[in-house]
This record gives sequence, C-alpha cells and structure tokens, in this order.
Amino acid sequence: RAFANIKLQKWAPAETDCIQALVLNSKNIKAKYRRALARHELGKDELALEDVEQVINEPLDTNSKQEAVELKRKISEQLKKTSPVAGDVEPFPEIKLEH
Repeated sequence: RAFANIKLQKWAPAETDCIQALVLNSKNIKAKYRRALARHELGKDELALEDVEQVINEPLDTNSKQEAVELKRKISEQLKKTSPVAGDVEPFPEIKLEH
C-alpha cells in the first residue's frame, strides 16, 4: 500500500504505511527506503537521511543501491539549502552589565 501511496504522491499515508510495515519487520529494506522517500517529500530530511543511510549500508542489488544513493544526494542537497550558514547567523547582541 505504501508503494501505491507514493505513486499517488500521498506522502503522509505512505510514511504511516512504512512505519506499520517496519513495526512488523524492522529489517524490511523496501519499507525503510520508501519511508525515506516519503519523509524527504514531507520535508523531514534529517529523518529521511537516517533511513536512507541505513538502506545504503544493507546488501542491495546494484539498481536499488543506485536509487538509494541518488535519494541520499537529493536529501543532502535539501539539507544544505535549509540549514543556516555560519556567516548568515546573527551574533548575540552585546550585553553591558552595570556594576
């Protein structure tokens, strides 16, 4: 069902389906990959990255490995765009203490 929800771009139900599948079998690599995809589309990139890294560390066929690596690249790019850059962060205002 998660696959169908992904095809329909119903990301939240897809994530929920994957979570339920992983409760039943925590080693279900397809469910973990699909949850990473759904989470990425939902803007949950930190969680998506955790999932996809676990998928990449599993023994996979070449095509599946390439798909997972590509998803990781997309997630990493999105995280770079949304994380603050050190130069863009405003410094704390100077606080003067009276004695």
